[in-house]
Amino acid sequence: RVEAIALRKALAAQEAMRAEGALDEDTLILASDTLVTLEGVFLGKPRDEADAYAMLSVLQGRTHTVASGLAICYKGRTATSHELTGVTFAPMTEAEIEAYLATGEPFGKAGGYAIQGKAGLYIAGITGDYFNVVGLSVHAFYALLRDNFGISPKEFQV
Repeated sequence: RVEAIALRKALAAQEAMRAEGALDEDTLILASDTLVTLEGVFLGKPRDEADAYAMLSVLQGRTHTVASGLAICYKGRTATSHELTGVTFAPMTEAEIEAYLATGEPFGKAGGYAIQGKAGLYIAGITGDYFNVVGLSVHAFYALLRDNFGISPKEFQV
């Protein structure tokens, strides 16, 4: 699902650039999409404070999965991949959830938290790629370029 969404985003960006005359042969388009799931239930971006509270309440004390899809359009070809990371929240008190909500960090974030911010206080463990949870797995991006477009390490600059 995340690969399909990322690919739709990449193709839309490619078409918009083509329509503007901004697309050339060497244009590389990268798109990504992230979903947080807990036991088969998708947790998107919270709609409001009550939604964010509900998300954090269900995540606390449990392990969930962060799935990110990547899509690249380059030199007339496309390629996709995904990365899965397990994130375990420590148990949180009601006061801790409310204090985190007061930071404003949960809004605009899938699952209602930013691991690289104050939510890091409540992360008890992680299995997989931390950067995937932050927003983009640099390794998955490089591997997609290497395996599908022949980009070598010396050509790849971050």
